[in-house]
Amino acid sequence: MMKMMKTGAMTKISLVALLAVAVLLTAAVSFCPTEAYEANAATYARDVNPPKITLTPTDESGYASSVEVTIQWENTDSYKFYSVKGRTGIESGEIRYAAPFTITAEGVNEIKAYYFDTEGVKRYVTATVDYIDSTPPPSSAIAESIRCEIDLTAATPMLLTLRASDALSGVKRVYIKNFGREFYLKDGADSLYAVDCAGLSGYVYVTVEDNAGNTTDYGYQLNGYDRTTINEYSAKFAALDESVYAREAWDGILEAYKNLSTALGDPAASTSVISSFKRAADEAADTAYRITTVYSASNADVPTGIDASAAYGYTDRPAGDALTLTAGECAAANYEDMKNTASAASGYLTPVTYAFSLALTSDDGAATVYREIEISANMPAGAEVAKVYYCNSEGVLELLSSEIRDGRLYFYTDSFGDFYLVSDLEYANNASEGDGLTIGDKFYPADTLWTAGGIILGVAVLGGLITVAALLIVNKKRGR
Repeated sequence: MMKMMKTGAMTKISLVALLAVAVLLTAAVSFCPTEAYEANAATYARDVNPPKITLTPTDESGYASSVEVTIQWENTDSYKFYSVKGRTGIESGEIRYAAPFTITAEGVNEIKAYYFDTEGVKRYVTATVDYIDSTPPPSSAIAESIRCEIDLTAATPMLLTLRASDALSGVKRVYIKNFGREFYLKDGADSLYAVDCAGLSGYVYVTVEDNAGNTTDYGYQLNGYDRTTINEYSAKFAALDESVYAREAWDGILEAYKNLSTALGDPAASTSVISSFKRAADEAADTAYRITTVYSASNADVPTGIDASAAYGYTDRPAGDALTLTAGECAAANYEDMKNTASAASGYLTPVTYAFSLALTSDDGAATVYREIEISANMPAGAEVAKVYYCNSEGVLELLSSEIRDGRLYFYTDSFGDFYLVSDLEYANNASEGDGLTIGDKFYPADTLWTAGGIILGVAVLGGLITVAALLIVNKKRGR
């Protein structure tokens, strides 16, 4: 009995299962496209040719911020439905087409246009839109990068620079507007755009446009820059001639102008800071040689505080070259005698004389001097007057041009070798009391003058004897 009941129950369950399967099959058949096509085919005209989908603009013209879609069927009573599947992969249901529609969604958009063919089968054609960029360029890229670059060594000392980017279609152009004027920024490396802003002031309005026509605007304040100093030092640098400077000197100029440029571009830089960088730039650009004094000997005969200065062109070295002035003992073996000669030549009552040598050299050896350069030294303690003599190659002392300024002695020479500095607390201009004679600017010792005088006297006596002899011979011939 139980077995029979179980069999009956199983039979009922099987029947229910079969009924459920039948319902599912019926539902599946009702959603079968073929059944739907056949159901709708009689209602709409059948098309020999599929509909035509037109996109405006086409992808041939590049990116667009939106695309207009037009669909044309060949019969007025065709099955005019379409669907759109965006980048999310979700497809819309069939939408009745009434007029052209617009797509603004970025990414890949697949459009399907449906129709019934001549056999009544429902079909579709597709078109893909994947060139839409409806997002403007980000303003954050401009805000993070925009600045006025100051470079006094550049042809354009004030340059407005910024970075512009667009993730999809890319940047088409960047331009600024200022007081009704419009300037396009040139594209440089790494999406860097720049324009000369020396003539701009106040607010400038930056516009970044991408290749789809989307734009982003940004305002930037250009006031607050010391344009007077920028123009002045830009002109100063432009007037410099690199070819006349030594390499190290030119590198120093570039460094000084770089520091000044940085200070001028910093709104927080104080006037005193900028002034110090201006002085440094002027000093670096000075064409004077950088002369360092070195003492090869230290004794009472070498004056203290010896220094020298000379402008470009006074020697055969390039401007700003590093020269060395070496001060030491006299090279002449008889310098003690020459000290006495210089003392006598000075005409001072109680002369104090210093004997020393000077040599001017560069890294390449001795520097050739074309014009007199200025050399200074400390005045001897208590001295009010001083003279400087140079001993030339003939052993003759030449009085050099000199002057006293602010307690220092300055003299000028275009020759180097042995020098003699004579000073005195009181000055008596009586050179005739010295053992010698000053002729012009050169002093001739007494020994030299006596020797020269003896020679001259001897020549005169000899000339007289010859003249007398000649006269006796002439008279004797006449007496015949």
